[in-house]
Amino acid sequence: MKTLATILLLAAGIFVNASAQTTNSLRASPASLEIVLNLQKAVSANTGVYHNLVKFSAAKDITMEVTLRNVSEVTMHFPDLLNGSRVMWDGKEYSHLVPFILAGFSEFPPKTAWQDKLALSLYDIPSEALASGRHTIALKVSGLESNILTIFIDPDK
Repeated sequence: MKTLATILLLAAGIFVNASAQTTNSLRASPASLEIVLNLQKAVSANTGVYHNLVKFSAAKDITMEVTLRNVSEVTMHFPDLLNGSRVMWDGKEYSHLVPFILAGFSEFPPKTAWQDKLALSLYDIPSEALASGRHTIALKVSGLESNILTIFIDPDK
């Protein structure tokens, strides 16, 4: 009987320890990051918006407005987040061409947000993938994907 009680106590202790480790890793996980993506025309104010469909005359005009929110209790390393980012263009992942350098800004404290603009031209999307027509775009950071937007490239615009 003592052996059975000892085994049950050990099993309960292992379960509690495993649960505590899982809780700690969830708190520090990238799932504690929210990513919101909006699109803007780089220079012109003539962006046409119709039911979440944004029209551009060329892919080089596309600028993403990105908002990252650290909703965790853990400070994240901001350059690692950006340098690991990928653009999801029509369902395929593309990495950025040059590392992001943020002078004097490396920590991303808990319960804060960061917003900036990233040009699509910073990513290694081949020119044939940037052809005219309808496309989807999203941003992936630390394995998490932003909202997906639909755009239309119309060179005659």
